[in-house]
Amino acid sequence: IQTCKELGAVLTSNAVVEYVCLECNPLVEGDVSGTSSVTGRNNGGDGENNDNLSGIQALAEMLSMNKTLRHLSLWQCMIGADGGKIIADVIESSNDAVVMLKSGYNAWEDSTIRRIDAKTSANREIRRVKREAEARQREHEELLRLEEQRLKEEKARLEANEIWLEEQTKERAENRRKEMEEEQKAAKIEKERAEEEERKR
Repeated sequence: IQTCKELGAVLTSNAVVEYVCLECNPLVEGDVSGTSSVTGRNNGGDGENNDNLSGIQALAEMLSMNKTLRHLSLWQCMIGADGGKIIADVIESSNDAVVMLKSGYNAWEDSTIRRIDAKTSANREIRRVKREAEARQREHEELLRLEEQRLKEEKARLEANEIWLEEQTKERAENRRKEMEEEQKAAKIEKERAEEEERKR
């Protein structure tokens, strides 16, 4: 019982552990009467008292606050019908995280098991929908990132193209200036030659 209380206290603020296995660990003191050795179902008795249930209540309190734990195995933990109801009550009313709870070979009523199964099934569906929404969000963010990257690359390409065009324009202008200078020099030489020939006549 003390171990169960300590475990409950530790896991209350847990944000890491997703799987806890307590299989074959008696979580109550004394015999839980009415437990079938074959089916683990309750045959009429309970055998629990308030002291025995204190560990289970600590575990239930943890389940009401823990948002990380997904799988909990209480298989063959000698938990009677009242303990099962405490677990079912908190799972049903306050826990959307646990998606699998193994409860075999305890003295739990069928109705208790059905309640837990229904809630963990609903939790699995909630988790599935959440995962799909998160996947769509990640896909959307990735598309936005790729589009942003494409736009940056396109902008860089256009800027590089503008720089190239500007350089080509400057180069053509420089080539034209040199050509004009050569033409002017040639024209001047030709003029001087013609003037020289005219003087010789």
